[in-house]
Amino acid sequence: MARRRWNASRRPDGKDRRLWSGLLLAILLLVAVSAASAAPAAPARAVPPAQADPTPRDEVIPLLGGRLMIHIPVDAGPTGVVALHSFGHTPVEQVEQGWSAAADRHRFVVIYPDRGLSWNAGLCCGDAAASRRDDVSWMASAIILARDKYHLSKIYLVGFSNGGMMVERLLAERPGLSSAFAVWGAAPEMPTAGRWAGEGFLFNGSLDLIVPMKGGIVSFRGITTTVRPTGETKIWLAGAHLCDITIRGGGHAPPVNWPEMAWKALRHEPL
Repeated sequence: MARRRWNASRRPDGKDRRLWSGLLLAILLLVAVSAASAAPAAPARAVPPAQADPTPRDEVIPLLGGRLMIHIPVDAGPTGVVALHSFGHTPVEQVEQGWSAAADRHRFVVIYPDRGLSWNAGLCCGDAAASRRDDVSWMASAIILARDKYHLSKIYLVGFSNGGMMVERLLAERPGLSSAFAVWGAAPEMPTAGRWAGEGFLFNGSLDLIVPMKGGIVSFRGITTTVRPTGETKIWLAGAHLCDITIRGGGHAPPVNWPEMAWKALRHEPL
């Protein structure tokens, strides 16, 4: 049989062209697949971590018969401070005393209960006491609500004057709400004594004539009230570990550094 010789000068016919086109296509596909498999995978885009709120914020929580004003600092910790205002005032008084600023410095959440111009601490004060309004149950509900909402593991109570009296009554009747308190210019005005095993700091000005340390009958804003001696808190809060702190020359109004003094006392830091 005669062999067919390849003639390099011969022009390819249609069958040859189809053969070469198929071969070329196969080679190109092989090169593309190899390149794709050899190329490094594109790095996944990193998801930025959630950022903490860069500024302090204030919130208001309506509560039957009143409301809660909350100040949350940047990177707030698990401690809450419930700050109660005096007779004839609103939570603005506590803000002006510096409690929100102290919260920003020490990273605690400050809770300002607001239910009018007075608290029913028992013998004192104003319309709340005259109407025998149940501030104990309302306050307990408010504290539990704030504690759960802001994931607080520790609650301190602080108060000035009528607010401090309310703190003492609250712990006599709801001892599980807090393990420590600090009050300025207050007295034990609760209607019934209680037992509480926590720690309390009783700040007073030696020249206080509104809530005198020795007690007595006083008139404030046209209302006459019986004030018990401040030293009797140990009788009305049996079992409490109390520390009396008298500021010589001080009056009824707390000093400008009152929030800092209270915080240090609650944290067992030098005053």
